[in-house]
Amino acid sequence: MFLANRTTCFILILFVFLISAFLTGCNEKLNYSEEILPAGNEYIDPPDPAEDDSDQLFTFYSQFPDSVKSKIDQITPGGKVDKIVHSGPFRYVVYKSYPDGHSYKIYIYLTGRVQKVLYIEGDYMERPGLFFETGSKKKVEISYIPDNVIKNAKTLSGSEKIVNTWIAESVVGPTYVVELLGFQQKDTTAFAFRPDGVLKTLSEGNRMRQGIPHIWTSTEIEELLGKYKNKYGVENVLKRIQTIRFKPQKGFRYIVFGDNRINLPVWEAVCHSINSKNPDFVISTGDLVREGEPEQFDEYLFGVLEKYGKFNLFPAVGNHDIGLDGMAVGYLTSFGDNSLNYYFDYGNARFIILD
Repeated sequence: MFLANRTTCFILILFVFLISAFLTGCNEKLNYSEEILPAGNEYIDPPDPAEDDSDQLFTFYSQFPDSVKSKIDQITPGGKVDKIVHSGPFRYVVYKSYPDGHSYKIYIYLTGRVQKVLYIEGDYMERPGLFFETGSKKKVEISYIPDNVIKNAKTLSGSEKIVNTWIAESVVGPTYVVELLGFQQKDTTAFAFRPDGVLKTLSEGNRMRQGIPHIWTSTEIEELLGKYKNKYGVENVLKRIQTIRFKPQKGFRYIVFGDNRINLPVWEAVCHSINSKNPDFVISTGDLVREGEPEQFDEYLFGVLEKYGKFNLFPAVGNHDIGLDGMAVGYLTSFGDNSLNYYFDYGNARFIILD
């Protein structure tokens, strides 16, 4: 899965492919130019030197401060740490697995502050607040929550002040949620548990309560997005660009962009800028939408492309495009079953798109 910080690497690979093809297939000297377009994701402020931890990056879990390891052991006792990944200034993701098959992604700062915990069971990933459909959670009395869940919630939070308790049905069964004051001395924190008392996920109370706007069926997704396949499906776009005659003396123009997933005005500006360059085709390196949900493809991505997208688009799937279930159903319905991994030839160059 493409991550945002790999976009540059992917662009460089495409560049190498094209230049190599030109050097081997053309006798005439061709000009190559690079056009920098507006940022698709967001405008980034200059980096703060205080947030630069590049001189003290950790490679092994054993390098973490004892206070951080103690916090991880507190919220996810037992298990085995599989790896750690640096994920921003002074923040790491700790991957931890257990013999019964479940695992965690723990987002934690070197100060010991836990940002969030994600629960993984098979192909299912439970994210804070995104494991139940809006309106389906049921507020219950504390007495309804199993004693082991209440005990574990108080132990993990270090607080006795329970604010809310509710139950919500997730993909892998009922989930008990306990919201408490005092965890990390910041607002409230909600802990989601399996019925046996094992922690599933945690986050700030407000975020945990949001819920999924709508759980889509495959029939509903097809009705919403299937209409776009004729125009934007990879196989159909491939057929269209083959009708564009390639002239070796002239070369061809293509554009690569990515991370248009959030900012609607900028996404529109990117389309206008691409149109002004009149490329033969365009490649997206992924993160086309924010969370990969069907309505985001319909309203945000294709809502703009239908108005302003006067170009042939080849997509790559990004981590933000796979949906809350991680199955990329909205993406595949829009671009076709063969849109995760594919290649195409144009002129003397081969372009390879990988999941």
